[in-house]
Amino acid sequence: MEMFESVEEWAAQWPNLASLAGAVGTVLTTLIAVVAAIYAARQVRLARLEREDRNRPFVTVMLRPSHGIVANIVIRNEGTTVARNVRFAFTPEWESSDPARTAIRESKVWREGIPNLVPGQELAIFADMFPDRYGTTLPRTYDVEVSCDGRKRRWRRETERLTDSYVLDFDIFHGYRTATLWGLHDIGEALRRINTKLEHWQETAIGPLSVVVRDGDRRDERERAEMEEYVAERAAERAQAEQPRPEDDTVTVRDAATAVNAQHPIRRPPAARRSSGQRPANAADEGLERPKAE
Repeated sequence: MEMFESVEEWAAQWPNLASLAGAVGTVLTTLIAVVAAIYAARQVRLARLEREDRNRPFVTVMLRPSHGIVANIVIRNEGTTVARNVRFAFTPEWESSDPARTAIRESKVWREGIPNLVPGQELAIFADMFPDRYGTTLPRTYDVEVSCDGRKRRWRRETERLTDSYVLDFDIFHGYRTATLWGLHDIGEALRRINTKLEHWQETAIGPLSVVVRDGDRRDERERAEMEEYVAERAAERAQAEQPRPEDDTVTVRDAATAVNAQHPIRRPPAARRSSGQRPANAADEGLERPKAE
């Protein structure tokens, strides 16, 4: 009986419990909606910031060695939009090992900045020489602050100023060697020199350069054929000369009538001496002088 009474009481309280459960559900739903709205707003904000970072100008300042010993200060826009009113400041004040190179601080770029720097455009400034720099007591490290105009804020009616900081350290290029990389500027310079050289190639003072075309392959083939033919002819002549000749079966007859015999000088024997008192054998000898008696 007591149990029945408790059930009746519970049933009497059911509308109140249902109202309480509905209120709790409404509160939970509202909380979930608020959390979802906050999350969605955060995601939208992150997407907007990511889009702005992706589409903003991004100006960098760095040291770039050239030809192994030249130190260039390179200002480059790595972003996707135009960088306007670019300015940079060095801490401490920039100094070079050569007073003539220190004078770049008086240039318009150094004093007033760069009006426009399109995406991918860079400005290289010849700043110093690494060997000369290492031989001085000048600072090796510089802090550079670069600023440029960003997006415009509609509710403030002003342009946002974007600022980035960099460190230029000369010591990171000390102690090792680098390879020389030839760029588009070097290629253009080489082509300009070739063009200048070709313009001076002239056959006469007022005429252009004459060009002679030679078919070397045909000439080489013809000379090769002539040489092979010559070698074959010489080999045939040597082979013919080495063959044995048949012996003749005739006897050579000398024609005595037409033969010419060389005449040798006739040498007479010396005259014999006669003793005293002898007369010559003939009358022809009478005129000869007699030898004196010994």
